[in-house]
Amino acid sequence: MVEYVKLFVEFCFGLSMFINAILFVPQIVRLFKTKNPVGLSLTTFIGFNTIQIFSILHGYIHRDYIFMLECY
Repeated sequence: MVEYVKLFVEFCFGLSMFINAILFVPQIVRLFKTKNPVGLSLTTFIGFNTIQIFSILHGYIHRDYIFMLECY
């Protein structure tokens, strides 16, 4: 059972790093064009927080506590 959890977290961590890049691009384009942070996407904010959760779990599984602190 524990191996399945580790595999799931590893898969989600890798996927979240890819999604992180995809979520980041539209926000940067909007900021570059408007020079105004008002109206940034709530979906992006939720996505970034979800990525942080999987990053912390990844650090915990690998006992990389410095990485966990950087994600917090």
